[in-house]
Amino acid sequence: MALCTITVTGGVTSDIKLNKSKNGNSYTSFSLAVTKGFGESEHTLFFNCVSYGTVAERMVNAKVKIGSQIYITGDFDLEEYERKDLTKGVSPKVTVYDWSYLPMGFRPRGDSNSESNESGEVEIEQAQCENGLPYE
Repeated sequence: MALCTITVTGGVTSDIKLNKSKNGNSYTSFSLAVTKGFGESEHTLFFNCVSYGTVAERMVNAKVKIGSQIYITGDFDLEEYERKDLTKGVSPKVTVYDWSYLPMGFRPRGDSNSESNESGEVEIEQAQCENGLPYE
């Protein structure tokens, strides 16, 4: 079995709650909104995400909720579905096997306190511990 690994950074679109499958396994499902592009070409992608077991429990215990800025790593897949008008659509899905909140120094695009360089990229300050090392 081959994996198609993806890492995505974005905002959670709903509060995450722990669910139990019929066989008693823990899982969560949520959407992650990712804004891409700049100016007139800016657009948002939505990824359907699912996590299982200890990963799911860790997300709930960490109180990931609507608006939380996280990055996830997982297996990427495209799921086909049927729309109300009976046409077929495709939705991106990520089975999450690792996640983290974004570093404290991250400033999302559009933050009025953010300074961007000439290419429009936001400069990110690295958060550091008392000993000067970056947070892990």
